[in-house]
Amino acid sequence: MLYLNLKRYFCFILTVVLLFNFNIMQTLASPLDVAEEVRTIISENYVDEVSPDVLNARTVHEMLKRLDDPYARYLTQEEYQEELDALDGNFTGVGIYINADTAGVQVLSVIKDSPAEKAGLKKNDIIIAADETTLVGIDADKAMEILRGTVGSTVVLKVKRDGQVLSFNITREKVEVPTVHPEMLDKGLGYLGIDDFGQRTPEELQKAVKSLHKAKADNWIVDLRGNPGGYLESAIDIAGVFMGEAPVVLVKERESIDGYTGTPGDVFIDGAMVLLQDEYSASAAEILAGALRDNQRAILIGKTTYGKGTVQQIFPLSNGDKLKITIARFYSPAGEEINGEGIKPDIEVEDENCLAATKLILSDNRDTVHGSMMALELDSFVAAVDISRLRQAGYWKAWADIVDGIGDAPVYYGNDSKWTELSSEERKLQWPYYYPGYEFIGDISEQDIRVDMKSELNEKYVNDFNIQLINAQSGQRIKSELKLVNDSTFSCQPLKPLEPGEYWLVIHNTLCFADGQRLLQGQIATVRIP
Repeated sequence: MLYLNLKRYFCFILTVVLLFNFNIMQTLASPLDVAEEVRTIISENYVDEVSPDVLNARTVHEMLKRLDDPYARYLTQEEYQEELDALDGNFTGVGIYINADTAGVQVLSVIKDSPAEKAGLKKNDIIIAADETTLVGIDADKAMEILRGTVGSTVVLKVKRDGQVLSFNITREKVEVPTVHPEMLDKGLGYLGIDDFGQRTPEELQKAVKSLHKAKADNWIVDLRGNPGGYLESAIDIAGVFMGEAPVVLVKERESIDGYTGTPGDVFIDGAMVLLQDEYSASAAEILAGALRDNQRAILIGKTTYGKGTVQQIFPLSNGDKLKITIARFYSPAGEEINGEGIKPDIEVEDENCLAATKLILSDNRDTVHGSMMALELDSFVAAVDISRLRQAGYWKAWADIVDGIGDAPVYYGNDSKWTELSSEERKLQWPYYYPGYEFIGDISEQDIRVDMKSELNEKYVNDFNIQLINAQSGQRIKSELKLVNDSTFSCQPLKPLEPGEYWLVIHNTLCFADGQRLLQGQIATVRIP
């Protein structure tokens, strides 16, 4: 296997997952005192010049404390093996990814079919104690040690969730985790959830892609939300599946910088692609996100990633233990900083709306020639969305998120025969994102909704197909009684009193008058209930 062209990297993701090369385990030439070994390793290999204050510390503990690197750590042989087992998906424990939090230990994600999932733990739970041991104020490495144990042993976890403290009795098991989860979501839409970048992940991904190809997938969702990272080589191999031999990452040591390209394989994806990410997508996940973005291969949707852009290397010590220190930083192919910055999405969308937003953008239910469409012009992509679909309640909030998340990017409506850009004034009103080209006919501030259409109406067209009252926030259609008040005026009476908020009274151009003529232009009024 190719490991960074003979580079010697052990890159840790957050505190529990790493990128590394098995070939680097060199033996130090002389049996020096361990503290002196550590001093020499830090002096010669740390990513930055190290101050004498750090190197003059008497003990290893004090040296690492003064180094002030959250990823530097002294590992016993047992701790080292546990980290390797965890990354390879082989460990005994409860089955969660974690991160240190001021209130305890935060659950980043729960491994499928693990003891934690069976017991009911959830993402974003805060674990405050394991049995009688507090997890408040300790780092994630120490917490992981506490949470692990022998097969069949039990641990009682106290968890904060939504203001309550819950208790979970969990029996530890051997956890072997599949890292890729394929699924066909819609016709032609393949989903690839990638939990981390372990050694097995590239092979699992290739099998998953082949299965989805057989199911006729031609558009793709790559989900890296909650992915804490993994092996750099895996990230490079996986990038090759998505974009072939293209630039993936720049790695900068103290005195050198090297670039790495994707590893082409037997499987390749060439369809439209959206990558989902969140604030817990870290390190190797950020490498893939940055590579797909810089190579204009995917639209990135979600939140800005974690921002862990440093490389750690494992050094063996003469007593059999290991030392982990930061020896490099990595950057996107375009040279953009990742550490402390993260990878920003093309469209910022709340987590609960990510899948719906992606389905809107990748839907094959699009007719840009004759259909009624909305189009978003992003830096590297133009995304067209069918208007009838974005109006559906299941996509309403996702579309609102997309609209909020694109900033000042141009938005158009129409089709290939004519595209019209929404004006700045229209964008302030919000409703033109759902009903572009409609005429605004005013505000209504009472439950008794009446509209004079100025011409005699055909009564049979006064129905909920042509006239709708809609909750502006949720897209829910409000059940109402529609009837003529006089020849030209109709009333819309909600069957239940409206809750405070904003509603839209939508009159479509399918409404007909008594003379058989249709309404020339759709109309909309805002209904504000205090």
